Amino acid sequence: MINIEIESINLIISIITVISFLEVLRSHNSMSLAIQCQRISLPLSEYPSVSIIRPIKGLDVNARDNIVSSLEHGYEGDIEILFIFDDESEPAIPIVKESLSNHPEVNARIIYSGQPKQGWTGKLNAMLVAYEHAEGDLIAFADSDIQTDERTLSSLVECIMGSDQIGASFAPVVGINKSETWGDAGYNMMLNGLYAPALSELVLKSDNELSFVMGQFMIFKREALESIGGIKSAKGQLVDDMYLGSKVAEAGYYNSVSSHPVSIVQSNLSFGNFWSIFKRWIAFSRSGLSSADLKFKSWIRGLIFWFSLIGTIFYFSIGNICIFSMLVITNLSLNISIIRLHSVTGGSHLKYRYWFIVPFLFLSAPIIYFSIFFNREVEWRGRNYSLRSDAKLTDEE
Repeated sequence: MINIEIESINLIISIITVISFLEVLRSHNSMSLAIQCQRISLPLSEYPSVSIIRPIKGLDVNARDNIVSSLEHGYEGDIEILFIFDDESEPAIPIVKESLSNHPEVNARIIYSGQPKQGWTGKLNAMLVAYEHAEGDLIAFADSDIQTDERTLSSLVECIMGSDQIGASFAPVVGINKSETWGDAGYNMMLNGLYAPALSELVLKSDNELSFVMGQFMIFKREALESIGGIKSAKGQLVDDMYLGSKVAEAGYYNSVSSHPVSIVQSNLSFGNFWSIFKRWIAFSRSGLSSADLKFKSWIRGLIFWFSLIGTIFYFSIGNICIFSMLVITNLSLNISIIRLHSVTGGSHLKYRYWFIVPFLFLSAPIIYFSIFFNREVEWRGRNYSLRSDAKLTDEE
């Protein structure tokens, strides 16, 4: 009787393992196809005016190249670029001033936002102050660690102007730097192996009609922002981009992803800095990500990883080589899929010694997720923020 029960359990585990393996293959093929599916961006007869708001805090890797790339934008319409700093002590100010002097033809200037008020992150405070100075028909927000080319902005504008129902658009991202540290490897896998492929698949399935925005480089129609109360509506939010995108969707618009990627520049990232970013991204997903499909993809991958890992350990311990082998193959397939998707997305070659970062992400994600409930402190650009249980700012912030 006991042997029959054990055999039944083994059969069930074997069936689940086969299903998990097939899901890894299906998901990998689906995401690879979505990444390689080229969306067409149609040129406009006339390009509207754009204000680009670029908050800068601290000194990014390749800061000079990032700043210069924003000035060499290649956009055909009127444009103004607002570089936002807390105060005159910021280390990137001399670089911006020098770059502006080398590009006098560009309408760009520096604005000081001051220290953030209660209920505002430093970035949101900068966005709020700059928004009040912006004059363009379209309002774009760009992170300081992105590097654009002459098609990035035009593609964003062509996307958002493609329909009256589009309220916001954002650029797909790719981490371009080689992984020279464990921190670099973790960041690239998180960006190119996990986030970007899942987003590409969702864009394809939803016909590019999304309920959220990811804000490395995002653009809004002014009337869409005003319909939700402007930037002020995001007071108390840790996650500005996802929140604003969800409110725009609630107002009757939808959000879309442009056809041209923007490069994220991160290199020589220490493991401690990567850990802070990883923790912040998980906190962001809890409070701001409105897409159940995008979250569901991450949960499925995590469940397959943990099921196959625990099963591998158990069946190795009891000497069942057949099921043990099936579970090992499933777990390895998942990890290799993520590394491969990193390459398909456009990431650089990952050295073999860094391959172990992929299982580390799965092992540490639950720890970070549950630790946020007990230690609700998040570090971001030199500032620490206290969070409520729903991952929004506490009243003290």
